[in-house]
Amino acid sequence: ADAADLYIEPTLLTDLPPGAAALEEEVFGPILPVVEVAGLDEALARELDIGRLEAGLRGLATRPPLLLDTPRPTPFAFPLMIERLRERMSSERLAARIARMIDQLERAADAPPRKPPRP
Repeated sequence: ADAADLYIEPTLLTDLPPGAAALEEEVFGPILPVVEVAGLDEALARELDIGRLEAGLRGLATRPPLLLDTPRPTPFAFPLMIERLRERMSSERLAARIARMIDQLERAADAPPRKPPRP
């Protein structure tokens, strides 16, 4: 196939009916659906399932969240376990800890790629 045949011109989609696939599904490409709303309240009402959000927040207010300890830590749980341990041992505030973690992630993203280990 010719490269020109594979190019998609950046496109704005307007006047879409509610429930259109471009509004409901993830679109891969330079395509942006645009929906005109009267204001913030209408935008929020369209995008948020307010009843479900209210029920979830009410549930959190009336009962504590259920936190489960895994019988055997998984590799994905290890960073969380380290943060919980650091939380118990540190007087560092949550906002400062989040800022530190973001800084570490940004530095890691800027670092040169690691060489794969030799077999």
